[in-house]
Amino acid sequence: MILHAIIGMILTALIAGLTIYAMVHSTTEKTNPLKLISEITVLVLLPIYGFMLSFDECGEHPFNLKDKITPIVLFILPMFSYFISVGFKDKLPPLLNAILPIGLIIGIIYCIILTIHFFPFMHIGLIFPLLGLPLFAPAFSLMLLSSEFIRLHKYQQSQFLEQLKKSTSAQMSLITKFFGSSFWFKFPIFLLLCSPVIVIIQGILFLFGQRPDSLISMFTESCGFLLSNHHSCSCGGDHYLCSIAANGNTKLVKPVRLGLRQNEKILVNRQLLIANAFENWMEEKTPSLHKVIRKTYDSMGIQVNKWSKKRKIANIIYILMKPLEWFFLIWLYTFDKKPENRIALQYLSKKMYETFKNKHHGN
Repeated sequence: MILHAIIGMILTALIAGLTIYAMVHSTTEKTNPLKLISEITVLVLLPIYGFMLSFDECGEHPFNLKDKITPIVLFILPMFSYFISVGFKDKLPPLLNAILPIGLIIGIIYCIILTIHFFPFMHIGLIFPLLGLPLFAPAFSLMLLSSEFIRLHKYQQSQFLEQLKKSTSAQMSLITKFFGSSFWFKFPIFLLLCSPVIVIIQGILFLFGQRPDSLISMFTESCGFLLSNHHSCSCGGDHYLCSIAANGNTKLVKPVRLGLRQNEKILVNRQLLIANAFENWMEEKTPSLHKVIRKTYDSMGIQVNKWSKKRKIANIIYILMKPLEWFFLIWLYTFDKKPENRIALQYLSKKMYETFKNKHHGN
């Protein structure tokens, strides 16, 4: 674990260094190989690798599995805008040069949202660099896109100010005045211009089978990340009432960690841990009674699996289960010698279970 963390920190620092190197070197250095390597690594390779890891149906996925095309399109647009701006802005016709900042700003907005979406899990990149490094890609891309946007602004300002001196047309004079104006005057206007462009992009995506709100649902209908509505990403294992309740609103149900059930990851909160600890106590102390209760519960055939992704239902179940949670807790504190140890042992891997049990001398 320590070795992984050291490797992760080294790789992250290396990519951060490459990103800063690309930021500070002028776009006139088009033949600089190190700068090109850094740009390709941050803007192309890391995102592509991240997309390869992003569509696991039975694990955490940062994008909605039904809207796979949307995040990819939003990645391609600013990437091309960046490389066109770096390499060809001095060769582009005036109109194309004028709309180029919109692609960069869309990329900047996208990277800000992704950075927020990934932020609570970025430490994974330090512990497991091969899996977690793509989580840093939006933050590094944001640095490059912002830097290039500022450079493009300076280039446009100098070019259009020269044209302003030569222009005799009133319309051209107005256009050149806009592009020759200050950064803080232009930026909010470009930001507003992004709105109709985003609407057009959404319309095109809809024609290609994406949902009409895919620019939003690709985040909200993802699983396991900050902007996700779903935090239980497992495909396997049967759900029970308390495991459904653990997927409710985080401020209400207060999840504490991930746990393992039938080798599948599930989200656990204290209510679920207490309920399972009570069942574990019954199984250990009164196995015959436990078998009858478990068989009776299973034979009722309560169709709870279909509720596993419905947060409002989970909230209601959590509240309804509260009296039982208190009963289970009182029972454990009355009849179990080390109730908190038993509670903490629930839904751990076999190795973690044995380590914890040995450390705390069992129940």
